[in-house]
Amino acid sequence: MTARRALKWTAGLLGGVVVLGAGGIVALTYALDAGALTPRILAAIEAATGRAATLGQVSIGLGLTPRVTIEDATLANLPGGARPEMARIRHMEANLALWPLLSGDIAFNRIAIEGADILLEQRADGTANWDFHPTPRDSAPAAAGPGTPATAERPRRRIAIGVVNITNSRISLPD
Repeated sequence: MTARRALKWTAGLLGGVVVLGAGGIVALTYALDAGALTPRILAAIEAATGRAATLGQVSIGLGLTPRVTIEDATLANLPGGARPEMARIRHMEANLALWPLLSGDIAFNRIAIEGADILLEQRADGTANWDFHPTPRDSAPAAAGPGTPATAERPRRRIAIGVVNITNSRISLPD
């Protein structure tokens, strides 16, 4: 193979990788903007807190520090609480560190919350609404027969948060 032909082949391969990468970024951005991933995000929030949640517009900005923006989110309160939602958030933006994402961990460089109304309260029995109970995962395989491999439990992801900015918001803790 001549050097010129090898150079053309290498340039074509690199061009293909760039086109595929750009296509993936466009597809991911479109999926988030179109709401395709919103049900998965809601399921993760509900599994982590044991509470129902709602999300309005969800969008992502890709780059060296990916940014997730959520508009009009709510998190349900405990049954018997003073109001149906424990938290209402008008706007939230989270900047993620890219390197931890590549290794399966989640690190927020910055979380900015604007227009939140958060109610922290305790019921008469002393149960606090800020005490979350994640939905338990099935850790044991269901009726595994002979020759059926046991499902490996997924490792827990580490989550780190750098800075949290809360503006134009209210946090209430009634007596």
